Amino acid sequence: MPIAANIAYVQHNGAASPINPVVLIHGAGADHTCWPIEIRHLQGLSVLAIDLPNHGHSAGCGDRSIAGYAQAVLAWMDTLNLWKVSLVGHSMGGAIALYLAQHAPERVIALGLLSTAGSFVLPQRMLDLFANTSSQDKALDQLSGLLFTPQTNPLIRRRSMNLFTTARLAVLASDWILCRDIYLDHSLAITAPTYIASGRNDRLIPPKAVLELAAHIPQAQVQLLAECGHLAILEKPVVIAAALTKLLQPIYQPWIDSRHVF
Repeated sequence: MPIAANIAYVQHNGAASPINPVVLIHGAGADHTCWPIEIRHLQGLSVLAIDLPNHGHSAGCGDRSIAGYAQAVLAWMDTLNLWKVSLVGHSMGGAIALYLAQHAPERVIALGLLSTAGSFVLPQRMLDLFANTSSQDKALDQLSGLLFTPQTNPLIRRRSMNLFTTARLAVLASDWILCRDIYLDHSLAITAPTYIASGRNDRLIPPKAVLELAAHIPQAQVQLLAECGHLAILEKPVVIAAALTKLLQPIYQPWIDSRHVF
């Protein structure tokens, strides 16, 4: 995998829109492999899936703030001469995308916010278990109970937990503790066209929080997915990919047709 500014990344769909790609930002404790093929291969669009610092194949240190991760993504964009991109983030990755849309709006073309909100609902008991290295296995058990619904395909459940159990546990713990402190400043406007999707049965991001977020984004399109939990990207990848394509293709079509750079 190529690496720039301590961030490893994978490119999909060739050079359809190489200067202004769609960038996928994974959630807490995950890496670029969390994204299903349907989202990695959005029709007609260049897609880059990144590993945040100290996740997956990336070097550097995991950060303890959304702002810190956002600055790392900006440094990566600068190194690759990516002036404007569309950001698609899951969970913590969505919070990073939100932060960038608020604090560097000139760098953001559009947003895909998946299973994320302006604040997270996290049990203190789970965070306490993650904070103690001797009890992180118990924390993973609690996390498993929050991520899935009874309808979740067992294969998705196993794949997801395998990803977390092979992650750097210290980074996983730090990320979830960081998520406790996420707070979106609603006084900072988000003007980018935005698609928001979340599971109706998400125990970490309840529908109320999703609708509250959408109310503060004038161009937001919201989709609450039935019989779906926090890992909506794995449970409903076809639906989410279709909605992202519908949002993004009209935005990118003038560039694809004329090679115009946003």
